[in-house]
Amino acid sequence: MHSPTGQVSDKIERLRARMRASGTDLTVLGPTGHLRWLCGLNPHGDDRPVLLFISQTYVGMLMPARNAGEPSIGETIFT
Repeated sequence: MHSPTGQVSDKIERLRARMRASGTDLTVLGPTGHLRWLCGLNPHGDDRPVLLFISQTYVGMLMPARNAGEPSIGETIFT
């Protein structure tokens, strides 16, 4: 199940606040419980990279093109 966009935005802002407090420039999440908690995504952890990058000004996802078409993957994080 995917998290509503507002909850994802709130969680990203909370993460960014902790990053500022600790002097962290970039957080990268792979297919773990952390990614599932943050944005509701639960990709299969195999040999293909699925990574979420979060900085103070950027949120981006690295994933194979064949996974990018999964329902709601973009809407969940980037809207």
